Parts: sequence; structure tokens; C-alpha cells
Amino acid sequence: AFRRGHVIGNHSVTHPNMANLSPERIEREVEHNSDIIESVIGQRPHLFRPPYGAYSDDVQRVVQRKGYELSLWSIDSHDWQMVGDAQGVAMNVIRLIGNMAGGTVLLHDTHPWSVRAADMVLRWIAREHREREQAGRPLYRVVDAAEFIEGARERLPQHQADREAEEARARRRGRRGADADGGPEPNAADASATSNPAATAGAMGMGGGPGEGPPEAHSDAGRASARGGD
Repeated sequence: AFRRGHVIGNHSVTHPNMANLSPERIEREVEHNSDIIESVIGQRPHLFRPPYGAYSDDVQRVVQRKGYELSLWSIDSHDWQMVGDAQGVAMNVIRLIGNMAGGTVLLHDTHPWSVRAADMVLRWIAREHREREQAGRPLYRVVDAAEFIEGARERLPQHQADREAEEARARRRGRRGADADGGPEPNAADASATSNPAATAGAMGMGGGPGEGPPEAHSDAGRASARGGD
């Protein structure tokens, strides 16, 4: 896998629930596995994915101190529950990629049906890519876990700026609402306007609905990274 260009990550030695371990045991699980990986491929891994996605503050501290980066998933294929059903696993992943505008996909390369499902998902992405390109829509990209994390890190300042701007707008709306509640009684014209449900609904409906992200988030739809193990 390494010679074919895949990113090799650390997943512990004995596959324990890392959240239940002492800092000493956490370090042993991580470092010993990195020693083994380095002896095989000639380099130490940078990414660490805790078994079951379970981690604690101690795990985060050890991982950071040793120079690793936690790597988790956002789309669970549930392939371990769908034994032998490659089509079902693929449809589950495709549905979640669409619903979540991309993400990091969890698949297990130890399951033959998951390997077949991954191929189905990749073929679907290729077809979807062509259709989106023709329609001028944001394109899907398949990247490895390291590239996905780096891309997310690059986009973070813009997402934070968008979030802060929205919070500032919410505070201004709150202040205007408080001023209106504590101000003088409205005259007849004011009362007529504010009591008109259609006018109020129309004004409120002009903004974006909840859950709408910044355009940049949608332009990155379909970043997907398939990884094995749980």
C-alpha cells in the first residue's frame, strides 16, 4: 500500500479503547506501533486514529506531545454491520457523502465487500464529477486523509470569520429587538406594520436558512478519504 502511494497511519498495537488507558499505556500503544511501521516502510506515521474513535484528554496530550495528529472520520459506512452487502455499503456511503457535502469515509479493507463497495463509490464519484462539470456545479475530489486535513486547516480561518460575522449580526439583531421592547409605544402606523404576519415572514425569509454554510464549504463538497480499520 505504501509503495502505491497510500498514506500509512497509526492505529495502535493491540486495538484497545484508548480512552480507558493510562498516559503511559497510551504512549506505549502509539510509539511501539510507530516503531513497527517505521521498520517496514522506513518512516514514522504522522496520523493517529484511535480504535473505535475513542479518545480522552490524555490521548490528545500524548498524541500532541509526540508530534502526531488525530485523524477521525465523519462518514461511517457501517460496513461491519452489513456483512457481504457491498451494494448496501456503497449506497450508504453515497447517501452520506451527498447529505454531508463530503467528508472522511470509514471503510474496512479487511472486509472483501467493503473493498468492492469502495470501487462502486469511486465509480459513482467519477460519474457525478462529469455531470457536475457539465452543469457548472462544485466538483467532487478524492484525496487522502493527510491532504483532507490540510485542506480543512486552510479553510478554517474563513469558516471562523464567517461564524464571527454571523454572531455579530445576531448580536446586532438582539440589540435592535431589545431597543424595540424598551422603547416608546408605537404609533398606529407602526403597530399596523409590526402586527402584519405576512410582512414579518417576508422580511425573515429573505435571509439564508439555518445550516447554510459559506459558498466555500459547498465548493469543497465531495472531499472523501477512505480508510480501513475501526
